[in-house]
Amino acid sequence: MWKSGWSEDKKKFCCQSESVGCDESPTDIDVDCDAGYDQWEAGWSEEKKKACCNLENKGCNFDCAAGQDMWKTGWSEDKKKFCCQSGSVGCDESLTDIDVDCDAGYDLWEAGWSEQKKKLCCDTVGKGCTFDCEAGYSMWAAGWSDGKKQYCCKTEHKGCKEPRGDGSGAMVMTLSLVFGILFCCIALLIACLGFGLFNYLRDKFNSLSQRTTVDPKQGQHKAVSEWIFKPSDGNAIVTLEGPSVDSPDTGNRLEPREVFQVSEERAPEVEDKFEDVEGGMTMEEVDDVNRHFLKLADGRGWVLDREAGHEMCYRLGEPVDERWIYDPENGKPMGIREEPALDGEQTGEVIRPGDRFEVSEILLADGEVLALRLMDDRGWVFDEISDGSIVCRRLLDETWVYEPENGAPIGIRSGPDVYGEKTGHKLHAEETFQVEEIEVGDDGTLFLKLEDGRGWLFDKHPELGNMCRRVT
Repeated sequence: MWKSGWSEDKKKFCCQSESVGCDESPTDIDVDCDAGYDQWEAGWSEEKKKACCNLENKGCNFDCAAGQDMWKTGWSEDKKKFCCQSGSVGCDESLTDIDVDCDAGYDLWEAGWSEQKKKLCCDTVGKGCTFDCEAGYSMWAAGWSDGKKQYCCKTEHKGCKEPRGDGSGAMVMTLSLVFGILFCCIALLIACLGFGLFNYLRDKFNSLSQRTTVDPKQGQHKAVSEWIFKPSDGNAIVTLEGPSVDSPDTGNRLEPREVFQVSEERAPEVEDKFEDVEGGMTMEEVDDVNRHFLKLADGRGWVLDREAGHEMCYRLGEPVDERWIYDPENGKPMGIREEPALDGEQTGEVIRPGDRFEVSEILLADGEVLALRLMDDRGWVFDEISDGSIVCRRLLDETWVYEPENGAPIGIRSGPDVYGEKTGHKLHAEETFQVEEIEVGDDGTLFLKLEDGRGWLFDKHPELGNMCRRVT
C-alpha cells in the first residue's frame, strides 16, 4: 500500500536508498542511476529500472520479442538501441552510432548473431560479413575483396589462393616452390662464380697481353697503360733521356696530378743491387730495388714510379696488389662506398685511422682523386677527401735484416730519429723484419717503419756504422 499509505518524503527516501517505492514517472526524484549500474539487471528493483530508464535511459527493460515483425515503425528509438545492443534485434541499417559489441559472441557469430548485427558489424569493423560466393566467381581472383576471398574459401572452398582438399595439393605446391627457389639459388651461385672467374681470367689475360718480356735478366717490358703522377711532395719532375738515374734530363716536365700513357716499363739495370756495400746498401741501391722506370708514350722521356720515402706514380685501371694505410689528420673514419665515386652510396662499413688494407685496382674519381678498390670486395675508399687532404698512403712490403757491426741488440725508436725515444722493444743481431715505410733523413739515413707497429729503425748510425740491410 506504499502508493497511498506512504508520504512523499518516505517514497523519495526508500526509492533512493532501497529502490522501493519509486513512482513510475518520478521526474523530480533524485535517483542515483550510476550506483550499481554494472549489475542493474539483477540488483535494481523494477521501480528503479523504470525511474532510471525515464530519467537517464538506463536500466530500461524492453520485450524485444514483442512487436518484432513491426520493429522499424512500431518501436521507439530507445527500444531499437536497447534490443540491438542486447539481443542484436532491431538494428537499423543506418545506425552507425550504436555502440554494438562486435566482439561479444564473435566465435559463434554465424549462428548466434542476427542479420542486423552481422550487417552492422560488417559495415563498421569488418566482422560478421556474409557474401554470395556464386556472384562473380568467374573473376574471383581480380574482382573479390580479400574479406570475400577469406569468407568464401572458409565456407565454400571458393576463392582460395591455393587449392583446398586433403593437403596433398598444397604439399606438392610447397615442395615445388622450395625446389624452385633452391634451383634458382644454385644457378645464381654458379653464375656468380663463373662471372668472377671470367673477370679474373680476363684481367690476367689483359695484364699479360699488355706486358711482353724482352729481357728477363733486366726485367724489361713493353706495355701500353695509363698512369697518374701524384707525388707525395706535390712537386713536378723533369723526365730523363733513358732508364737510369745517371741519364741526362730532357728538360720536359711531368706536372703533379697529370695522367699519362706508358709504352714501356723497365726495372733498373743494376747488376750489383743486392751486393753488400761495406756491410750495407747505399740509398740509390735501395731505390733501384723498389722502383721501375716508365717510358712516356708521347716521347717526353722516362720517369721513376717511386723513390725511397717518396711515392710518385700509380697504375690506373689494371689489377694491382698493393698495401695501403688509412692515416687521416682529422682522426675520423671513412665510409666505404659501393662504387668509385666520392658521393656514392655507402655500404655501411668504414675504415678507421691506422687500418691497413689490400688494394686490387685504382681508378680516378672526380678527376684527380684515387679510388681504391678493396681486395676483400667490401667496396671503395679514396686517397684524399673533399678538402684535398691526403688520407691514404701506399705502403712498402720489404724484408730487412738487422746486422750491426758490434753485434749488440738495438732498441726500437718511437719515431724516425736515431736518438729518439725508445719504445721498449728490441731487435737482435741477424733478426729479420718487415718494413712498410721509408723516410730519408737530411744526411741520407734511411728510417725504416716496422710493419708490425713496434716503431722505427735506421739503416746506419753516425757513430756505430751500418745497422740494417734490405733482403728482398
